[in-house]
Amino acid sequence: MGLPPKKPNAHLTLREKERILTLKDKGHGPSAIWRKTEIPRSIISSFLNRHVKTDNSTLVRKPGSGAKKKLSARAKRALVRITVNDPRMTLKALSTPFKSGKQLNYYIVTKILKRYNKAKRQSRKKPYLTIRYKKLRRVHSRFELKIKRNPRKVIWLDEVTFEIGEDLINFWITRSPGRDEEYIEKNLKLSFKSGRVTVGAWDCFC
Repeated sequence: MGLPPKKPNAHLTLREKERILTLKDKGHGPSAIWRKTEIPRSIISSFLNRHVKTDNSTLVRKPGSGAKKKLSARAKRALVRITVNDPRMTLKALSTPFKSGKQLNYYIVTKILKRYNKAKRQSRKKPYLTIRYKKLRRVHSRFELKIKRNPRKVIWLDEVTFEIGEDLINFWITRSPGRDEEYIEKNLKLSFKSGRVTVGAWDCFC
């Protein structure tokens, strides 16, 4: 039976530390404690060695000696608010001191956004519709539901078209996963008919 893989940055809780010391006082070694607690043996050995050297009777974990966080919780929330107001802003722009207060690496910005369930995703393409046409489409959809039209008795139009001069450049926006923010107006890449030549052929069939 092999040892379980060591968990990265694993920290023992106060209850786990007390249980390890109780089993050690009963004469159990690291391997026996691992079988009873299912805590990786390497973590148990490291804890026992540190406990003997430091003689920490309180079992409270001391703060690490790593680098201090550049942004406070308030600054992180402000950074997320900026992405909500302007989802098209790039990671490079968000990393500048003008936006976050300090010069950051784009990788740190991605980690901060990920904690708030935000990430860079491709924008969805959707034709541009004015408020008037949106209302007309809503009225038409409700009318179709009301009359319960039989689709088998409708003449369908098969349209095959392609456009010359279409803007194929896509951009990335910052949003949460799912469809709640996917089709919000500011997150869409709107497509316009003006300035493009459409070549197509239509075939009618019943």
